[in-house]
Amino acid sequence: MLNDFLKLAGIDPAQAQLLDGRGGNPVDRVTPRVIDQLLHYWQGTPDATRFRLAQPILGVDGLLADVCAGSATCPGKGKVWAKTGAVAGLDALNNRLAAGAMTIGGYLDAGHGCLHTFYLAVNGASAPSTDINGIIDIGNDLARIAGLLQEQAEARNGA
Repeated sequence: MLNDFLKLAGIDPAQAQLLDGRGGNPVDRVTPRVIDQLLHYWQGTPDATRFRLAQPILGVDGLLADVCAGSATCPGKGKVWAKTGAVAGLDALNNRLAAGAMTIGGYLDAGHGCLHTFYLAVNGASAPSTDINGIIDIGNDLARIAGLLQEQAEARNGA
């Protein structure tokens, strides 16, 4: 079933390793190109708007709501729709949390009705302690980068 969906979306199934499509399984892997192709696929469907609006919005809701908290300005606020992902665990040797992978991918409003896709990832980062806020900070940094990308896309599009 997943194989058929990927083929329908124009994606080579060999570019993905999936158990069931939920993520979180140690063998689940996709290339950044697959993420980009999936995001483009959804843009071309009748459910494109519904799919995009189901994603957390930078500085507004979901896991991206608090990224802008306490900031007078927030690049991309309300103009980035994205799904985050994290694989983190304890680095017992150094008594800290380690991010095996932190990701964010979705859509940037480039103005004039134009949407750009993006995908950012960090692999092998460490938090300074076992405090989960260090891992959250890594994810928030990725979201802030997405906001800066949105501003650049909008500026280049003359919006």
